[in-house]
Amino acid sequence: MVTAILAAAGRGRRFGAPENKVFAPLAGKTVLHRSAAVLQDTPEVDALVVVTAAEDIARVVEIVAPFSKLHAV
Repeated sequence: MVTAILAAAGRGRRFGAPENKVFAPLAGKTVLHRSAAVLQDTPEVDALVVVTAAEDIARVVEIVAPFSKLHAV
């Protein structure tokens, strides 16, 4: 079994964002959504674990909940 760990705990300071950079929009979706979608579509990946800061958990869960490979946030 292959589990991908998606690091989503950044603050966005160097990026110049007022919040976690994974929430930044990228062509109509968040960076987090696009990253999770790539892993969802990778046949070699069986499960997805997203690591984030405690204060971002609810928002992260909302974004990645639709992905069937999601194992934990």
